Amino acid sequence: MNVLAILIGIGLPAYFFYNKKQKEIHQQELEAEKKQELKVREEERMNEQLSKSCKYDLAYKTAMDYLWKENYNLIELTMTTENPSNCSIEYYFDVRLIKFNEYTREDELSDKVYQLRMELKKYNDFYGIELAELIDKTNNKYRKLL
Repeated sequence: MNVLAILIGIGLPAYFFYNKKQKEIHQQELEAEKKQELKVREEERMNEQLSKSCKYDLAYKTAMDYLWKENYNLIELTMTTENPSNCSIEYYFDVRLIKFNEYTREDELSDKVYQLRMELKKYNDFYGIELAELIDKTNNKYRKLL
């Protein structure tokens, strides 16, 4: 009976102490999660505001104008990387070359699909093309266009 009383006398306070510590640790973890979530939300809100001020639709229009002017047929936009801190954007397009056939007097598309990589940067109220390169994915050759 004395052993049981000793176990209860030591075990019960130890259990309550352990339980209290676990609750404190859990509360600290919840507070850390909330702080991290608030920080992530704030960063997202800031990036969203920066993105809105960057007006990336102007960059896309500039890129499309370049494709049309240089006779590239857009297959798809494969990747976009935005950098709101300096309002720059990078596009990767899959394209085909458009060539004029003298014999048929019509435009023809090349059989080969290329990847066009473009980097654009915002200047005041317009986007300038900083880099344009054509990538031949079959033999991994790069050709700078700008």
